Amino acid sequence: MNRFIESERSDSEEFIPQYFEVSFGLLRKEGSDKILSGQEPVEIDGVKLRGKIDRIEISKGNDLFNIVDYKLGGKKPTFRELKEGISLQLPVYLYAAQNLLKKKFGKDFFPNEMIIYSLKYALDEFGKKPVSIKYARDEEIKTIEQLIDKTISHITNYIQQISEGKFGLSPHADREKLICGYCQFKSVCRVEEAND
Repeated sequence: MNRFIESERSDSEEFIPQYFEVSFGLLRKEGSDKILSGQEPVEIDGVKLRGKIDRIEISKGNDLFNIVDYKLGGKKPTFRELKEGISLQLPVYLYAAQNLLKKKFGKDFFPNEMIIYSLKYALDEFGKKPVSIKYARDEEIKTIEQLIDKTISHITNYIQQISEGKFGLSPHADREKLICGYCQFKSVCRVEEAND
C-alpha cells in the first residue's frame, strides 16, 4: 500500500483519477462508480458487451481521458496483439469510457492513453506502464482512434464468423502461447490432433 501511495504522489498532475470501477452493461451496481456507471451495455454490431473499467483519468483541460487497468502480473499487451485483435480489452474500455463520458456530460472526450498499472511487488515492475502505439511503424494504426476502429472491425469480423458457425483455429503464429494458454478447455481440447 505504501508503494502505491508513493507512486500516486509522484505521478504527473496533468491527468487526475476521477472515476473508479466504472461498469457498463452490468445489472448490479454494487461496488461500481455511482456517477459514471451505466446499466446499458456497449453495443458493437448488435452484440452487447459489458465490463468494468478499473479507473478513468481526466485531463485538467477536461477533454482527454486515460483508462487504467490494474494487473497483479503487470503484463501489458503488445502492439501486435492489439493490431491483430488478440487483445481487445483495453481498446473496448476506451470505446466504452468515451461513450459513458459523452452520455453523462453531453460533450466529446477524446482517448489519450491506455495504461496498465502493475501491482507486482517487485520494485522495478511496480507502477504505471503506458501501452503505447505512438512509435509503432505501422501504416494502418497511428492513433488511438484508429486502434479503436480496428478493434471494432475485429469484433465485427468475429461476430460474423460465429454467426456463420465458423469456429476455426486462430491463425496467429503464437496461438498456443497467446490464446490456448489461458483456455479453460485446454485439458479436453484436441487442437494438436487437428494440426497433424
